[in-house]
Amino acid sequence: MVDRKDKRFFDFMCFCDEEGMEHCEKTYDEVMASLNEERKTTDKTFLDHIVFAMNWDLEHGAASIEGIPTDQWSGISVEYHHYGKRIDNKDANEEKNQKFFVECDRVHHGLARVYQLVKAYDESLASLGEEDNGRE
Repeated sequence: MVDRKDKRFFDFMCFCDEEGMEHCEKTYDEVMASLNEERKTTDKTFLDHIVFAMNWDLEHGAASIEGIPTDQWSGISVEYHHYGKRIDNKDANEEKNQKFFVECDRVHHGLARVYQLVKAYDESLASLGEEDNGRE
């Protein structure tokens, strides 16, 4: 779910029923396959590779995990910063920066889903005519 006014993306990865568990596992498997295109990813290296991919593999920006609060469920909080719109850029227009939050029963499912959301958002900037991604 997207709340464009608040510039936040929300989702919930729940495995409390069979359909939810299938969705969680399918999402995790899809992300593992995607990560394997660039590097050999295993369950043991999943966290390392997700962090690396959000920081280095995106075309138009970088994302970082800001927190993983936990009570009955966990939540993955991620901030995406558009290149050329970064915090250290004095002329920054934060219009394309985004926040993502995915609640989850299992943290690895939440990380997989937030990665999908971040990657899809980053790819959507290309359709807006992003020519210069800001990398040097």
